[in-house]
Amino acid sequence: MRKFLTFFLSFLSVNVSSQTDVDIDRVFEAGLPVVMVETEDDVSPTYDYAVTPPGCVGNAITNATKVPGRVVVLGAGRDTLFDSGSYVAKQSGMTIKIRGNSSASGARDTKKSYKIKLQAKSDMLLAYDGTDHRDKNWLLLKMDDESPMLNFVTGMSVNRCVGLQYTPCYEPVNVMLNGDYMGVYFLSESVCRNADARIDVDKNDGYIFEYDPYWWNEEAYVESRFKFNYTLKYPDDGLTEQQLSYFTSLVNGMDDVIIDYGYYADVIDVESFAAWMLGHDILGTKDSGGSNIFLTKYDSSDTTKVMMANMWDFDTIEQMRGDWANSHNGLFFLYLFNRKAKSDFVKAYKRKWEEVSETLFDDVSNSLTLFVESDTGEALERSLVLDGLRWGMDRQTLRESLDSALEWLTYRKDWLALRIPRIHERYFLNNPLPERQHSLKVLAIGDSDMSDATVYLPEVLDGMGVPTDSYCVCSLCHEGASLSYWAKALGGSVTDSLRRVAGECIVSEDDNSERDILAHDWDVVVLQQSYEKSCDYSSFNPYLRTVVDEIKKRCLNDKVTIAWQMTHSHMTSDSLSATSVTDSVWQVMCDVTMQMIEEDGVDVVIPVGTAVQNARNTPFLQTEHELTRDGARLSYGVGRFLAACVWAQSLFAPVYGFDVCDCGVSHDVMSAEAGDDVMYEDSCVPVDETNREICLMAVTYACLTPFKLTQVAPILIR
Repeated sequence: MRKFLTFFLSFLSVNVSSQTDVDIDRVFEAGLPVVMVETEDDVSPTYDYAVTPPGCVGNAITNATKVPGRVVVLGAGRDTLFDSGSYVAKQSGMTIKIRGNSSASGARDTKKSYKIKLQAKSDMLLAYDGTDHRDKNWLLLKMDDESPMLNFVTGMSVNRCVGLQYTPCYEPVNVMLNGDYMGVYFLSESVCRNADARIDVDKNDGYIFEYDPYWWNEEAYVESRFKFNYTLKYPDDGLTEQQLSYFTSLVNGMDDVIIDYGYYADVIDVESFAAWMLGHDILGTKDSGGSNIFLTKYDSSDTTKVMMANMWDFDTIEQMRGDWANSHNGLFFLYLFNRKAKSDFVKAYKRKWEEVSETLFDDVSNSLTLFVESDTGEALERSLVLDGLRWGMDRQTLRESLDSALEWLTYRKDWLALRIPRIHERYFLNNPLPERQHSLKVLAIGDSDMSDATVYLPEVLDGMGVPTDSYCVCSLCHEGASLSYWAKALGGSVTDSLRRVAGECIVSEDDNSERDILAHDWDVVVLQQSYEKSCDYSSFNPYLRTVVDEIKKRCLNDKVTIAWQMTHSHMTSDSLSATSVTDSVWQVMCDVTMQMIEEDGVDVVIPVGTAVQNARNTPFLQTEHELTRDGARLSYGVGRFLAACVWAQSLFAPVYGFDVCDCGVSHDVMSAEAGDDVMYEDSCVPVDETNREICLMAVTYACLTPFKLTQVAPILIR
């Protein structure tokens, strides 16, 4: 754990001024409790904008000032429900500051959320539910136009129904700050240690921590093998060296056992992890990194495990129609669902679904309906009108939000019921190719075979009508570079200027700078094993998994697809081709690729080797060196054209909607391309009207059946 140094951009503080004054009498007439905050000398809380360090995500704030004062909660009849008293340190009163990260870092005059810290434990909610809710820490969470009004209520209802260890209590309120109406908020408990009412961990030996996208904005953190890092919420001060050492060992061990497919059930409470993930699948949460992920460890003994605490941050629920929640694509769950992992988690996930699916959707729907139709709901509806006047915009009504939520729950129940029984079948260590977009950013990592495969790609894509400014292919290739080479190089955070192979699409704002090659928003990263090792699966790992882990951790696109180029076999006389009497090198490469898919899950294959092998077995495409220029590297003309067409069909056709069999491109091999070497010149076959169709047939069949040869002409298959 260490302090992360960053630069912050400071701004002068300004008081928020109302768009439209709302009379306080109207606020009380609306019927919600009113939280009255009065700070000393009417000073408003201020903050600075935090500048995101390179390679990190999210906007945030820093230097949020804690302003002392008094907080009073009044009923609709102006009766006093709670009074903190005037500020006296550690005795009475409170401090208030602006809270949040991206939600707080917008314009100064937008609505903010706040954190209230009482100087003496008290119950601001007055829930009278038999639980002692007294605590010092309370939140005023804004309700605004960024998400439907009922998102928070829906999220907390699902959190309770899936049985997570803590569901925060809350109450909708109107808020006045130094006489200024600030609008509608949820007065809510915060995620913190409180053995009586919130999260129960041992006072002296327990931990509450967060997998935190904004770790860079904290005083200290512990590094993770995943994309973000861990920050401590409890203990948050007075951390001893012994506690720090234990916590570091705890999270490092948890990461290792999950990523390396160990027996994670000894470390994590699979039931709580399954409940958390199922909850977000029910909600259809889009934001994976920003949906706060709180975890707990009751004490440092070996008898307790890491548990999920509760769900939080519901701004992006109901947005993954037709897909799983985005947390499937990263963090723990990418590995826990993977079929290489032990089955404990998947079994717990299915078991939780069977436990709650019959009643949860009705329970949540009924609770939302009762809330909207209650006196509180009617008072909230009236208050939203005032909130809209205050901030100068039309708010979604509660009834509109309810209709949207009920429709989602009905749809989602049916969608999940069809897919959860087969959920283990969808999991490899990969994401599918992007859909419904009109651009593609590809990074190729390999050796010279990959360079040969992509050099004609601009011609092919241009021939298919793909706009050059809508895509890019960048290359990181070195002669003979194997997976072990790239595992070591990328693990050392290779920096390099991107070598653009094709397209003009901008990868990132600093496209031409030297920087971490993986830290861009790639859509696809293509990998390959060097030819000398491509027939030996034992040479693939741990290197392939290390490279994939680095891509997943550092790529700015959480949905990046990992693809695999299956290279071509060398000519028959090559020594490696004599693998056995009956098996060709091509067949061994197929077997190894299929094993790689089974073991490692990289299931998007670019079958260059199969297309070349199909083409070799036709009388129309014969060369002295079997479509290579020197026995190994692809020939100028037909050899490179075949490979480029396979790339186009495998990666670009699904995105842009073309079929490479319609390609009308020709390629006349120039003497400058062939060089002066006679061997090269004898091996060059231009692409023209006489052979283009047979090339495209070889490519089409290879993409349809990557691990099966097709006789596009009656020639004996090697």
